[in-house]
Amino acid sequence: MRNLEILFRNVDESYRVVFVHPHTKQWERACQALGFRDRLEFGPNPIPVQGFTYNAWYADFDGISGEAGKENFAAYAMIVRDFYASDLRNKFQQIFKGFDPEKVPRSVHNPDNYMRAQRRQVQGLLDKYKNTTSPLEFYGSIHMAEGVALLLDSLKYKDKKGVIINDAQGMAKTRQVAVAAREAGFKTMLTVAPKTARVTTWPDEIAIIDPKWPVHLIDHKHWRHREGWNVLQWDELRRMPDEFFNHLDEYELLVPDEYHKASNLGSQRSQKLERIAKKIPWMWAMSGTAVRKRPRNIINPLRLMGHPIVSTDEKIENFLMRYCAKWDEAKGEYNFDHAQNLEELHEQLRDVLIRREKDQTNLPPKVRHVKKIPLSENEIQNYKARWEAYKTDPKKAVKMARMHISGRGVGGVKRKINQMSAAMVKIPHVIAWAEDLIEQGEKVVLFTDVTDVWVALMTYFGDQAVGINGSVSDQKRVDAKKKFQTDPNTMVFVGNIIAAGESITLTAASHLGFVDITRVPTEQLQAEDRIHRGGATKTCIIMYFLAQGTEDFFIFKDFLKSKAVVEEIIKRRRPDGSLPPDSVWYGDLDGLLPNNKLVLAA
Repeated sequence: MRNLEILFRNVDESYRVVFVHPHTKQWERACQALGFRDRLEFGPNPIPVQGFTYNAWYADFDGISGEAGKENFAAYAMIVRDFYASDLRNKFQQIFKGFDPEKVPRSVHNPDNYMRAQRRQVQGLLDKYKNTTSPLEFYGSIHMAEGVALLLDSLKYKDKKGVIINDAQGMAKTRQVAVAAREAGFKTMLTVAPKTARVTTWPDEIAIIDPKWPVHLIDHKHWRHREGWNVLQWDELRRMPDEFFNHLDEYELLVPDEYHKASNLGSQRSQKLERIAKKIPWMWAMSGTAVRKRPRNIINPLRLMGHPIVSTDEKIENFLMRYCAKWDEAKGEYNFDHAQNLEELHEQLRDVLIRREKDQTNLPPKVRHVKKIPLSENEIQNYKARWEAYKTDPKKAVKMARMHISGRGVGGVKRKINQMSAAMVKIPHVIAWAEDLIEQGEKVVLFTDVTDVWVALMTYFGDQAVGINGSVSDQKRVDAKKKFQTDPNTMVFVGNIIAAGESITLTAASHLGFVDITRVPTEQLQAEDRIHRGGATKTCIIMYFLAQGTEDFFIFKDFLKSKAVVEEIIKRRRPDGSLPPDSVWYGDLDGLLPNNKLVLAA
């Protein structure tokens, strides 16, 4: 109640407040004690206080104990203006009868509404950078200038460490962060980035904004803190010496690029990033896929950000039970790999996730094709033979025995071997598709998660191809990207989905094919947008190759299911509260797609 009293002492009498919360008797008594109901009127302008990034505010009611405290892990969210159908809305209406939510103007991540308060600043940024090498307009959208304004605005809120720029892939997040850092007057910044982005995207973008702005590529051997941008690779975090962590107070801003890499709380990289985050005052994180597959993936990134929804162990437990838990009768315990109450979770995260979609721009469209490949009798035999050879290998038999003893089973190994086998038998079909495009003068990007496939494709295309996988050195990554983008005789780029699927621009091609896919949907979505981003000039064609009768179909169905979960959590809503449509899908999709989830070609 004390927090309520503090809030209302600072609320202008001409404004009205909208609260969204679980319906509990204790909450009702708190409202009545403050005469709260008398103040809940819904006029034309129900905005009480300047909020955080989208005019919303979290009130942390740690003082309210008992059942209310247990039920509401998120500490009662006050949603202002952004209010639409959800479980929270229904609970709200149980208390305040006759409330018509349609009378509350909505912004729902629509820059024309929620950026109105910053419109003058946005226009000033557009004008300032209009005739420079780094203009803030992007395919008819001014979202970059708005993003810079939001980042600068986040510095006003001392109780929060920062925000996550969660724009769709390819919408110039790096430039927004760099320009905002320049406008804020930061002198010394630390960026943690993927290997390819460290040597390509960051140096290139900083040079575009200001060629004289220093960029230092640091690692565990050479890490001296210097003015400018210090860019560290994610995999180097675990190797950094203690002395590095002892001097972090020299930095003013931390920028984790592809922030979803910190989703595993127990990983060394997450633990090292936490040590860094505790010592650097501000953090602007970047990720086009902040949730990798399921709601629990966002817990640690939010925790490092200091978000109130997961600020204590009790709140993390409540988060898991509210959004992730499903009782497993067979095991007699909860399984936290599930997803539920996603619309509510989307609302809870909107003060920390800045999200804009490509449908707000004039980028060329992206369409996806699914091509089912029928296998010959010989190809089917080759597919099955790989697993038979694996399980009869004496060395592998010992490994599988240990897995059985530990209770893990060998199902995951079998699925991975079958996935690799399916990828191998698809190679001739993928090559034929790529060669047809090359004959028409089109460049092609091919992605795989299987090293043997990557080697086979690089060998077949020879001098026509460049590629990146985990073994390719920093300089060769830079050379491969540059050659594919600029050399008219280099027609094929072959990438490992993990090593080359993030933070690289391959817009010289408008056709991209997946020989195989991983079980994490965001890895495919990141890889797709290597060609669908700034610089794209034509409709981007994404081809998924599925070998009939193989593990491909199970993986693809899981990909679509997990993709829907991720998008429901993070995607920007339209003004009516609905999700924007997905890219159009073509091909023989019978038995593959969830009902009413994807847009099919006519």
